[in-house]
Amino acid sequence: REGPDLVDEFLWAMQRAVQSGEGSLTAHSASVIQLLEAAQRAFMRILVATEDSDSEFQRPSSMSSVLDTLLDKNPNSPELIQFVLNPPTVSGVATLLGVSESFDQTTWMCYLLPFVNAQLDKMSLQGVSGHMLEQGVVDMLRECIRIYYINRQEAPSFELGHAVYLATVDAV
Repeated sequence: REGPDLVDEFLWAMQRAVQSGEGSLTAHSASVIQLLEAAQRAFMRILVATEDSDSEFQRPSSMSSVLDTLLDKNPNSPELIQFVLNPPTVSGVATLLGVSESFDQTTWMCYLLPFVNAQLDKMSLQGVSGHMLEQGVVDMLRECIRIYYINRQEAPSFELGHAVYLATVDAV
């Protein structure tokens, strides 16, 4: 088998294990993250050796599936969120948006809104350029506003309100 196939096979096996609950993988998220990081490094080495290394990195769909399942079971895991956001990818932002209603206010304040602010700071003064990652970042801010201010699932804390306000001002 070729390198990309082996990485995919490993990730699909991990996906099946996470879905079945074998070995309580979600309880050992730090170890799972180490495995995912190793798989990502292997995938990146293969990608650089076989393709144009200047192209934007995108995780394989098998890794996105594993991350979807892990975040579904443990949405407020700092290790998982940081892994998904580093490096920033369109699929990573989409993965987080898919479980956004499960994040608690601390996750929004400590991980997601700081990510949004950092990405907004990288954008030009003209705003969103049409790049998919930039649009995903704006969508993430919109989603936070929708959850806490439009749908009002729960009343936002003062700290979250302040962080959302600052991010919104940055976006404008």
